[in-house]
Amino acid sequence: MRLFHAVVMKLTFPDKNGNPIQWRIPIELHPFIDAIGMDAAAKLFLVHGGAPAFFSKNPSERSSVVKTVGRENVIKLTEIYHGQCYRVPLVD
Repeated sequence: MRLFHAVVMKLTFPDKNGNPIQWRIPIELHPFIDAIGMDAAAKLFLVHGGAPAFFSKNPSERSSVVKTVGRENVIKLTEIYHGQCYRVPLVD
């Protein structure tokens, strides 16, 4: 009996010779990517990876997270993390 179905996200990009390389995106990154898209999520992971971030329903324009991904995206993340402090995942 299968209890859940895991969706595997993959990113494909060419190497220096034009050959496709696939990278499996870790499951802990999926909620961020689903909510704010790949580009904004990548910025968030690169700038704030490993650091705690607070996702507020009414984020301040002075927030470093707002400066990184924009106010609208922070509000989208609030729908997932409900105004909690959450450690942004590190990406290898």
